[in-house]
Amino acid sequence: MIFEIVQDLPSHDPITPTPLRHLAQRFADDPNRIDEAFLVALDGDHYVGVTMLERSRATDKTLFTDLTGVCRTYRRRGIATALKSTPFFAKANFRTAEGDIPFVVTENEVNNPMFQINVKLGFEKMPDELSYIKTLQSADDTEVDEREE
Repeated sequence: MIFEIVQDLPSHDPITPTPLRHLAQRFADDPNRIDEAFLVALDGDHYVGVTMLERSRATDKTLFTDLTGVCRTYRRRGIATALKSTPFFAKANFRTAEGDIPFVVTENEVNNPMFQINVKLGFEKMPDELSYIKTLQSADDTEVDEREE
């Protein structure tokens, strides 16, 4: 299910299948995960959608929606909108050290249907972010990866 959803995410790199056990282990090892905000949509025993909310590593003022997606054959049924209720969950369950409600941040391209769901749920569009990469050659001709985000 996750691979089916991930195939439709915009990416500069080719999408390769990742065994579910590896994804599950990555989630289990993530210190920022919020277990009660990992939501799965089911049709009987079949997983058809997922969303997850994570803590920021830098501040308690921000939470992140890591991934929200629904299998292609289950789209346009309101499942993603129901799953994307994590801001409401955050409002009811989280506070910053100052007692404020944290921001919930998500990312989408404007031409992605999830963008319209986010607008409908009250997310505000923010300026786009660009990332650059330049691969340099070191003195011994090995590649050095210089990333700027």
